[in-house]
Amino acid sequence: MSGVWCTVGSTKGWSEVIDPSKPTWSFSTARRWVFRGAVYLTLGVVSCVLVTWWMSLVRPWSELMPNVFGRTTYLGMRSFWGAGALHEYSEMSVDIATTPVRDVVYVGVGVLRHETVEAMREGATPQSDEDFEQKFRGKLQRAAAESSILARALPDVPIVRTPDGRLRVVQATYWGWPMRCLSAVWIVRVADSTGFNRKTVLGGWLAFENSFGYPRFILPYSPVWPGLIVNTLLYTAAIGRSLSR
Repeated sequence: MSGVWCTVGSTKGWSEVIDPSKPTWSFSTARRWVFRGAVYLTLGVVSCVLVTWWMSLVRPWSELMPNVFGRTTYLGMRSFWGAGALHEYSEMSVDIATTPVRDVVYVGVGVLRHETVEAMREGATPQSDEDFEQKFRGKLQRAAAESSILARALPDVPIVRTPDGRLRVVQATYWGWPMRCLSAVWIVRVADSTGFNRKTVLGGWLAFENSFGYPRFILPYSPVWPGLIVNTLLYTAAIGRSLSR
């Protein structure tokens, strides 16, 4: 007996004949599901990036920059320490600002301790960039223990002295919903040879500049992998559910 044939009927009058010897799952069916999943996943990634870029236009990289509608909404920043508050190390400030779709971490670094006017008058002991870097990192790490946002930004803060000058300002901005998934870093350095400020954007495309040479908008492309994976999966599931109806 090669197989058992059975008929499945219903009260509506239709019937279907099932042959157990023939598999119900074929290679073409599997290939179709894989192709469909790949399409949904691609749409999920594209949607995640486009939505995040829209957030970067509505909530720009800086609290002080007007958005795409020309409005500036300053929500305030939480300060861990202000400029000049720690004169024994240097003039510096670390602040964070959060919204439902964006986190901003601002790190400002002034002159070294022995370079201040007061220190020069008092004959302070010269402080190397390496000494300041060590103390500065220690302060950041202690503050990061109080803030997960600052802890996430800590690896993005470069060293005080870089090949093209000494660090002055670092602002790391993270966008995404429900999790932060893309980021960009704006850096201002004092060039050693010229003494002028040099501005750099890392992990993002500079969309526009204002009259002062500051970015108006930054489109981020540096991934925050945990958030990018979670957001992509959520967007993919939503797209797949809506298209399969």
